[in-house]
Amino acid sequence: MLGGALLPFGFTKVLEIEALAGLVSSHLLRIVIIRAGWLEMPMVRMWPRVAVAVLLACAVAYGIKWAGCVWLTEFNGAQFLPGLFEYLLLLLPWTGMYFFYHYIRKERRQRVRAGELKQRIAVMERQCEDSGTDMENMMARLQQIASLIEADPEGSRKEITEFSKLLRTGYMR
Repeated sequence: MLGGALLPFGFTKVLEIEALAGLVSSHLLRIVIIRAGWLEMPMVRMWPRVAVAVLLACAVAYGIKWAGCVWLTEFNGAQFLPGLFEYLLLLLPWTGMYFFYHYIRKERRQRVRAGELKQRIAVMERQCEDSGTDMENMMARLQQIASLIEADPEGSRKEITEFSKLLRTGYMR
């Protein structure tokens, strides 16, 4: 009921067909966007493709509406551009919101990954410090080995072996 009067049968069917046309075309557009990989493209290359796809989706929606309504009402070809514009007013904001949602989601994922990377780097730095492989310690060990080479060749071999084990354990973590 609208304003106390019953809506005619054909009017409610037209609304149902318009809703169905909008849903089908928007879902088809979403599938095209995902399968074509437009969400990962740079903006400059993506927007012209999206604009053409939105226009084609509007044409598909209008075609569905025409196919469903031709037997209910007087429907002629002169209504094509206004009908296309009608669906354009629906699909254009929907597409903008869809891309905005995915942009925000992608940014959040990147922030989480950056945080995880910082944590990993901090853990690796702590492990490196704990294992005694800082630069000053390594230089001191190398100087000690260099001085032992001439004085005690057997002792220097043991030092080199220990030093190489230290390096391996420090960098294998």
